[in-house]
Amino acid sequence: MVAVGVQFFKVVQLVVGHQAKMNGVLVIDVLPDSPAESAGLIGSDRVVAIDEQEFRLGGDVIVKIDSQDVRDFEYLTAYLARHTESGQNVKLTLLRDGRQDKLDLTLSARPSEELETAVEETERSGDAWLGIMGVTVSPEIAEAMDLSPDQTGILIQQVIEDSPADRAGLRCSYKSITTNGGQILVGGDIITGLDSQEIDGMADFNQAAKNYQPDDEAELQILRDGDTFDVDITFGAQT
Repeated sequence: MVAVGVQFFKVVQLVVGHQAKMNGVLVIDVLPDSPAESAGLIGSDRVVAIDEQEFRLGGDVIVKIDSQDVRDFEYLTAYLARHTESGQNVKLTLLRDGRQDKLDLTLSARPSEELETAVEETERSGDAWLGIMGVTVSPEIAEAMDLSPDQTGILIQQVIEDSPADRAGLRCSYKSITTNGGQILVGGDIITGLDSQEIDGMADFNQAAKNYQPDDEAELQILRDGDTFDVDITFGAQT
């Protein structure tokens, strides 16, 4: 699995000129010493509140990778997984401050095995699906989020646009830290349980999710900003 070194936000639809529209993926955070930083990608620089939720704005919007239109976040991650490898150069077309620009970016290997497991959770086809990328909470992550060092669960790294997780209002991470020689994002929701079954990490969650089918309803136990509460969710199916 290759790494870019950015945290992406949901798909945005952009109006170009008076009529033309295009889709893209907003860059909200660029990880230090990553391919994205070396290429000169710019992350979001301001936060706005909409319906009591915070959203990041102002970063680059990736609209093409090589010659392919980036329709949404899932398309971008699938393209990287299927058509690229470590050391390969890709050409990004992006919008910055209302103008189109192009950047060359050289991909590197993903530094964390846990992140590879997280990506696999979003790419399974035909199974019950939430639409998240997650990573097992480690003592380093817990410390960075001012939690108990024995805190367990899945820290949500990314929420896919219009996925079950998105519709349920789950929140992804937004602040980067260095841990185990790689970059990780912190600050998002932590899944601690699924229908009252304790979730210690990605392996637990993937095993528990095998008992569900698309359209099954479930209840997630969530830790957010020190508070624990339940979230009702309906599993989807990724095609």
